[in-house]
Amino acid sequence: MFKSSWESSRNRPSHFWRAVLVAAALFMSINTVAPVTMSATPTHYALLSSLADATRIATSAHSGISGRIVDSATGAPISGGRLIVALEQPDGTGTDTVFTQESPDAAGRFSFSLLPVGTTFDLVAVAVNGSGVAYSATVVVGVPSSGVDLDAIPLVAETGSDTGPARIEGIVTASSGSGPSSIRATVSAIQTINLRDGLSVPVDVPQTVTLTGADYRPVTIPGERGTSADILLRSASGCPASMQNVNCGKYVIVAPGSNPSVGVFSAGKVSYQQPAAPPALYSVRADAFMPYGTAESVCLPSFQSAFADPKGQPVRVSSGGTAMAEPIAFTGCW
Repeated sequence: MFKSSWESSRNRPSHFWRAVLVAAALFMSINTVAPVTMSATPTHYALLSSLADATRIATSAHSGISGRIVDSATGAPISGGRLIVALEQPDGTGTDTVFTQESPDAAGRFSFSLLPVGTTFDLVAVAVNGSGVAYSATVVVGVPSSGVDLDAIPLVAETGSDTGPARIEGIVTASSGSGPSSIRATVSAIQTINLRDGLSVPVDVPQTVTLTGADYRPVTIPGERGTSADILLRSASGCPASMQNVNCGKYVIVAPGSNPSVGVFSAGKVSYQQPAAPPALYSVRADAFMPYGTAESVCLPSFQSAFADPKGQPVRVSSGGTAMAEPIAFTGCW
């Protein structure tokens, strides 16, 4: 069953903790054997050696990714406001979903540790400073988990008459086909990147980044302060009059009103492209789950996307503006 990015990262099996559990079990086995002195029992030395090996394996099986977020114009930390850095990986559909995320410190520094060895991530960073100025997202593609320090990651501030973030609003509905269903839905804003030809956004694939030697890759843009995208659909309250026999929930996603800056990690360095010119296009994805704290899917299919606004046009956003997405309807719920 498909899980949301947050649920997936929360429930993802950890090789580190598995190794720790193995080491703990080994330690318990040492302490439950007949009480004899260590010097008289070579077996204990072997067991302790195995315990040490297990500990080394648990530690060496993980590394980390670190760096610092800066203003592209000044090179200084982005003060006040809120910064979010997410590590993402493609799911079965090829869309980057969040593996884990955190907020950098006052100096813009962040550090992800205990990452699975031999794993590659795409990093996505967004920010709004203390004055309410939003920044375009920056995406760094292909970052290995092997102890990489990305150093300064530049975010480009919005300019013009309105420099605030954009809002994407919409509604999610759920039914069994014959009546309303109660579900929990998590909603994500998606942009698409293209690194081979620069940022190229065809109408039918909103906001995508292009990868060298690959096609477009949709990436999840973390919602900024004011986002309300984890919703419970338990009643028909707020449903448009035209919608019958469904439960409804409204969402708001606060996100950059511009296209992302894209960088590719190669040979220990990152080369960045400037954000492409407007318009900034988005799609919206909703994932459906059981309504009360469980990660189990409750609808088929388990996720749905909106690629257009209510008039059938692409979801275009601009700094400080509000865009509406077409309703997302789950019809195969139980």
